[in-house]
Amino acid sequence: MARNQQTFETIVTLNAQSAQDELKKMKQNLDDLKKKKQDLLDTKNYNPSDLRNINKEIRQSQSELKAYNSKVKETIDVQNA
Repeated sequence: MARNQQTFETIVTLNAQSAQDELKKMKQNLDDLKKKKQDLLDTKNYNPSDLRNINKEIRQSQSELKAYNSKVKETIDVQNA
């Protein structure tokens, strides 16, 4: 029986400034959505569907931020290993 051996090398680059800028942009977007939600709640006659939509956008933004942050941390861990 023949044995096949393959070696793979993965080159991972992480531009630290780019990652920081992206995280800052994502956090700013989340803060803007939270402010938008607060402004909506401050108006007493808001449409409940508007609130649901903003809450949905906030959840999505939080999820994206968490996923991106995890990817950056994984990349750093791989580079340090």
